[in-house]
Amino acid sequence: MKAEAIHPITKNYMHTVVYSFILLWSYAAISKLAHWELSRAEMHKQLFPSYIASILFWLIPLLELGLVYLLLIPKNKLWGIRFSIALLSLFSLYLLTGITRLFGKNPCICAGILPQRSAGEHILFNILFIILGISILVLAHKSRAGKDVVSEPSRKEDNISS
Repeated sequence: MKAEAIHPITKNYMHTVVYSFILLWSYAAISKLAHWELSRAEMHKQLFPSYIASILFWLIPLLELGLVYLLLIPKNKLWGIRFSIALLSLFSLYLLTGITRLFGKNPCICAGILPQRSAGEHILFNILFIILGISILVLAHKSRAGKDVVSEPSRKEDNISS
């Protein structure tokens, strides 16, 4: 199957989605680190044991910042999208275990970027970003093996044939 050229509007959509993920993860990580005492207390209200909460308290913001890094580096953007989808899926599954009371109680929805929303609203928000991420992977696959999403900085003069 021959890769097709991508329409400029589609390319703009792809870049907008990548930047949306960058904003999502940046805000999530920075808000956790800026309010670390509150974040730590909220993490310890979750369904898992305290020692896991202590590990996740540091691990999650570091993962989020790692995702920002991947999304900012042109050759790593698709990996950043893949890992973003994975992290959002894991978080959604965690929330689903709470909604279904699989562990006997609901997780605390007191942290994160939507602190006043229900678990269901968090899941819908995550699903929206998961769909956006999957759309980027599909579009990247259709367009020159993802070269339109992994746009290397270039100069107009580089495209002039000698």
